Amino acid sequence: MTKSPGNSIQAELEKRRLDLAQKYARFVLLLPTYKMVPTVTYQSMLAFISNLYKYGFNLGLLMVDHTNVVAARNKLAENAHLIHTHEKADIFAWIDSDHTWTMEDFFTLLRHFDQNPDIKILSARNLTRERHPRCCGWEKYGEKDFISMSPALKGIQRVDAIGLGFCLMDPEVIVRMYEAYGVEQFMLDFNRGEAKGIVSEDIFWCSKAERLGYKFYVDCDVVPGHYGVVVDKAFLGDFSGNIATITKV
Repeated sequence: MTKSPGNSIQAELEKRRLDLAQKYARFVLLLPTYKMVPTVTYQSMLAFISNLYKYGFNLGLLMVDHTNVVAARNKLAENAHLIHTHEKADIFAWIDSDHTWTMEDFFTLLRHFDQNPDIKILSARNLTRERHPRCCGWEKYGEKDFISMSPALKGIQRVDAIGLGFCLMDPEVIVRMYEAYGVEQFMLDFNRGEAKGIVSEDIFWCSKAERLGYKFYVDCDVVPGHYGVVVDKAFLGDFSGNIATITKV
């Protein structure tokens, strides 16, 4: 029996996914959670984890429940550093528990990460949780200000800062960041200390990573959901609808 073109395409897709799973077999998922996140997002996460095992990933799962995502990420970074020190991870993935995505989103991001070996930090085009969501890819605007990237951009774009809601990262990034700044300084709460007055803790984290020589990229082809955000595709494709809120650093 002759295979249909559709079956051949699906078979090739599955082979590519299995190849990626083998190359990045030691996959560590860093998951800051919060008990107020709706049950449906946890159900999605369980399905995602099940699929990772199905494709053959040797999954390491780190979860920290905290009302403050900064505190959660600091603890996750500490444990991720410990894991990589003892057993060498192939890749780290930061995924916030209030984000939603598909396996196609995940494998698209992983494929693009794999195809660009110079990229150490690759984020999806995450969205802010607002009535008119902005893209969490930020470009410098003047010396100390940042502005949301144009939603009309396509493909992989270099930016000056990203959001960590759905992001792949070379393990060396966390190791170097942790060793340079320590667990309490890995990411600072924008309401206190050195970062007091800063609008985004993610942007502040990027400014610290930049000091170590890292660059930031957004995969505009991957747009995960953000609980509480209704994604208006027309808005995303219209630069005039992009609210250019500037954040102070």
